[in-house]
Amino acid sequence: MDLFCDEHGPHVVLRDDRGRARAHLGAADFRLNGTDTEARVELWVENDHGHALASGPGGQPASGLKSTGAGGVVSVLDSRGKPLAFLHGTDKGGEIHALTRKGQNAASLRGSDDGGLVAAHDAKGQLRSMLTTIEGHGTALVLGRDGGLRAAVGVAGDDGVVTTYTARDKSRAVMGAGKDGGWMHLQNAEGQTVLSLTAGEDGGCVAAHDVEGGESAALRSVRGTGALSVSGPEGKPSVLLSNTPNGGIVAVYANDGRPACVM
Repeated sequence: MDLFCDEHGPHVVLRDDRGRARAHLGAADFRLNGTDTEARVELWVENDHGHALASGPGGQPASGLKSTGAGGVVSVLDSRGKPLAFLHGTDKGGEIHALTRKGQNAASLRGSDDGGLVAAHDAKGQLRSMLTTIEGHGTALVLGRDGGLRAAVGVAGDDGVVTTYTARDKSRAVMGAGKDGGWMHLQNAEGQTVLSLTAGEDGGCVAAHDVEGGESAALRSVRGTGALSVSGPEGKPSVLLSNTPNGGIVAVYANDGRPACVM
């Protein structure tokens, strides 16, 4: 055992039976050495923050721990001392990040009072997909190479909803499922619904809409009865083809919506 003092304060060095330094205790640091006398565990204080470093054979750093003004950080390193993953905590919650060998963020997990978030990134570190919570509901987002939203899975009211988007972040197709059945809306370049499919307990409906959202034509099945209707510009019925218990029916309507001919 060696005892000495320098400008940093007193030091204690513990040696094994071969005289090799195996432990060092200083005024603000502590070190455990391997058989090659290279440090394997180091503890020290810097700017009133604690630090710890664990190394592998040969003295290469393998993992580290430190405190910061925002919380604690735990890092996992590769053989070159480059971080591959780290965990840290803040006043808002905890985070875990997995990095590529080039140091780019590849995946991350975060927790806060608002909920959790899991994100996946491309090789350049750009966000490409995410699982999160919005207003208490689970949400999945998929982004394109330009960072624009391409698809989303979430909840609207009580319905589960899947939405797809163009490169300009405008939705083009929306699919959902509620207590009455499933539905799908197809939209034009302006984001207006021009075709819809719905299903309910009484049957299904396929409807074509004008640019103002009005129903122009529809094919329905209600309690075993099929019907095809065509409407005018103002949504008034023009032609109706349907069936009744006594047979089929064709009705043609005048511009005021009154029947003009029924067969």
